[in-house]
Amino acid sequence: SVNKNQKLYNEFTDYFFQYFEKHSLFSSSEYIALKALNQKELHLNSKLVNKLETYRKIKLGSIAPEIEFKGDVYVNKEQVNNIKRLSDIKSKYKLVIIGGSWCERCRSEVIQVIPHQENWKKQGIEVVIVSLDTDKKAFEEFATEFPFIFACDYKKWETQAAKDYYVSSSPTIFLLDSNNKIILRPPTIASLDGWLESKVGK
Repeated sequence: SVNKNQKLYNEFTDYFFQYFEKHSLFSSSEYIALKALNQKELHLNSKLVNKLETYRKIKLGSIAPEIEFKGDVYVNKEQVNNIKRLSDIKSKYKLVIIGGSWCERCRSEVIQVIPHQENWKKQGIEVVIVSLDTDKKAFEEFATEFPFIFACDYKKWETQAAKDYYVSSSPTIFLLDSNNKIILRPPTIASLDGWLESKVGK
């Protein structure tokens, strides 16, 4: 009956997708996302499609979209103008975190990077924060609080990176290799550290 009721289909799909994501059941998230996106009988609302597309267009193994840094960019707490895009950052890995200073969970996750910073740096991991801030002063305070790469165009959800990466919540985290291939989509910094310990080594 759900397969014949557009409203219920959207509600059920959204509920189960969110449930699987919350509990880190990502194979189940991917299954329900692809199943819903590939069905032709019912229309999915645009907000739901935006969530589900992360498992079709921004999936593991695919090349992440280029990110153009069109606003302000800070590196190690200093404003710079020599980094224009994600591909300008040369490192073995790029940890991309999309979020904003107004997001308590975003700030909490970024803070959790600090204890790992020195070790991750040795492993060739560069941390890149794409901020969804709209207030210049708030962004500058955020960017000068942590020794990472920060970029902001002050467009919040209209930031092109947020659209290209199908960001529907913050923070959204991606681990990319040197060629910008997506190798991990960790839900938290803690889970990323566990993965790095098992795959890359301490």
